[in-house]
Amino acid sequence: MCCRYGFRLRMPVGLLVAALSLGACGSAQVRYQEYLQRGEQFLAQNDLPEAGVELRNALQIEPKSAAALYDLGRVLEEQGDFRRAAGLFQSAIDAQPENTKARVDLATIYYIAGDPHRALATISPALVRRPDDPDLLTVRAAAERELKENDFAVADAERAVRLAPANENAVALLAMLEKQGGHLDRALTLVSQAVGRSPGSVNLRKLLASLYVASDQ
Repeated sequence: MCCRYGFRLRMPVGLLVAALSLGACGSAQVRYQEYLQRGEQFLAQNDLPEAGVELRNALQIEPKSAAALYDLGRVLEEQGDFRRAAGLFQSAIDAQPENTKARVDLATIYYIAGDPHRALATISPALVRRPDDPDLLTVRAAAERELKENDFAVADAERAVRLAPANENAVALLAMLEKQGGHLDRALTLVSQAVGRSPGSVNLRKLLASLYVASDQ
């Protein structure tokens, strides 16, 4: 009887311990999601310091969160800390190899740093899975331009613009390639049409103004 009653008394304790463990785990996951959501909201508002605080809190709970690693990388990239941003983008890729955004941003940093070969190596696995991704095509075109493979660069940039006419990076790169190839009129037409689609884009208007200056208009 004692053993039976003892067993019956121990059962609720075991269940209680399990419930408390699950509750703690669930609470941590809820806090992680809240930190991540607030971090993304602050990032969208360009409040970089607050975004960084929230995303670091999220990573304290989920150190291998590809989403938090990538978003914190974007924060550091916007703050000009490209070295640490690159490390975070690489960590996001390690945690989630199919993370296309992290590959695009990391490859862009490599391209800007003058390492087009490394940029191409970074995006190549993603292009196998997503050959029609305009961001991937734009980065590849930029790397090809750096490698003096202008025909391939123009082909990729044109394809990117066809797939995503509102993609500012693709439009800017193709315009740059057209200007470089002596087709300033094509570049002007391309950017003018892009401004018509996105009249509020400051970057496109700056690009259009620079093209007008280049053409003495």
